[in-house]
Amino acid sequence: IDSSLNQNYPKDRYEIIVVNDRSKDKTKELAEKFLTENSNLKIINVTEPGKALTGKQNALNIGIKEAAGEIIVLTDADCVVNKNWIRSMNKFFYDKDVGLVVGKTEIMEEQKKSFLYKVQVMAHRLLMEVAQVPIIFGFYTSGMGNNIAFRKKGYDELGGYEGLGSSILDDEILVRGFARKGYKIAAAFNQNAVVETRYMDSYAKLFKQHKRWVLG
Repeated sequence: IDSSLNQNYPKDRYEIIVVNDRSKDKTKELAEKFLTENSNLKIINVTEPGKALTGKQNALNIGIKEAAGEIIVLTDADCVVNKNWIRSMNKFFYDKDVGLVVGKTEIMEEQKKSFLYKVQVMAHRLLMEVAQVPIIFGFYTSGMGNNIAFRKKGYDELGGYEGLGSSILDDEILVRGFARKGYKIAAAFNQNAVVETRYMDSYAKLFKQHKRWVLG
């Protein structure tokens, strides 16, 4: 939330929507601390699971429907965004044919670089290349759901996630949906569009993450 609020972008031109999906930690309490000084921040508390969508799809769908802007930019709770993130992603939409932009995600720098950390950094960079490089040549594969932007108009044309169908890979199904609608997909390679995420600090968490990706 802190990095999203500290954007090099006029505060009256964007809003931040925090979707608290039945969390059992202090998400709601921590998010509410930002409300008093930030009029462009909104918190949505989801109390019931979605009937037709996966957990994250349902939470995203609720937040997107509440959004007032023409461009939706998504990230995750464990991420830190660059101060020029919104400005960098937004410029791709000057091309009216672009419907969705796939951003780049990097693993946060750690002082203590364990073997597990090094393996994830290497694997993550490889996955980024697999997802983004083909986009340059018109082959739309997937993206990272923690750094993606799209036109709300296009999302509505797809029927939202309800129209796309239930999937544990919300990002992949979204990219392919926009491509099928005839929209151009762009890849944001510049450093200002980078989002940093934490690495999985155990082999069990890493296995669970990659199992989800493979199944998706």
